[in-house]
Amino acid sequence: MEDILLKKYNAARRNLLITVAFTFVNCLLIVSKSSVTFLFSTTTPQLLFVLAPFLKQEYMIGAYVIAVVFIAILVLCYFSSKDTNRYGWLIAATVLVVLDALFTLYLIVKGNSEELRSLYINIVFDLVIVSLVIQGVFAGIKFNKHMLEKSNEFFAQQTGTNPSFTENPNQYTTQYAQPISNATQIQAEEQTDIEETDNEQ
Repeated sequence: MEDILLKKYNAARRNLLITVAFTFVNCLLIVSKSSVTFLFSTTTPQLLFVLAPFLKQEYMIGAYVIAVVFIAILVLCYFSSKDTNRYGWLIAATVLVVLDALFTLYLIVKGNSEELRSLYINIVFDLVIVSLVIQGVFAGIKFNKHMLEKSNEFFAQQTGTNPSFTENPNQYTTQYAQPISNATQIQAEEQTDIEETDNEQ
């Protein structure tokens, strides 16, 4: 079960990385005036790169900055979500992609051109990306819950109590090593006392 959940979680992160890579490559292709783009990407940065050359200089710089920041946030979400207990960064990436889809839909509704209507396919791919990343979020939640249950079971076996851990399950072995050691020491002392009593008798 652990392996399956980890595979799903890492697959979601890989899909996020692919999305970031294609978005970045598409922006470069737009700058080079290429007519080829990849669909498995976010739309907002690309639109900003398309519009930037037609804006005043101060607005043009702002458009490029927003596009780069957009991509940078997705990159941050990818690297920050490396540990399963930090699946919140995948949620942040999901929110950003949803906002990208809503922004694209807004442009389609407000605009009245064939080119903007063609962006419907981008929304479809945004939703695909969202669904894939969301699967990783749920996998991360289930994995942490599973590890929490295992840590409770492990501690219960060592001490005869059920602590119901609420801390990070990935760190329970170091966090609770001292209590477990203390419990073992107490058991050893009790055993020594019993042996000494038997010897005296």
